[in-house]
Amino acid sequence: MATVIEIVKAHLEANGFDGLVQTDGACGCLLDDLQPCCGDFGTCEPGYRGMHADEPGEWAIYRTKEAARESCTEARLKTPNVI
Repeated sequence: MATVIEIVKAHLEANGFDGLVQTDGACGCLLDDLQPCCGDFGTCEPGYRGMHADEPGEWAIYRTKEAARESCTEARLKTPNVI
């Protein structure tokens, strides 16, 4: 029998999500490592991977695809082009 986290992972994969994000935005996790905090994930929502707003080169999970895309655009504008 499948565990709850396995059921959640299957749902996320089937619907094109990249992971989970807490509704208050305090943390997020990717499909490959769901619930690494081992805490209550009852307040988490499906989300999409984007770029972290405050840490260049790091990822974050956003509640919408649009927010994830915007984070990538903003990260590119902040990062200088190196040749």
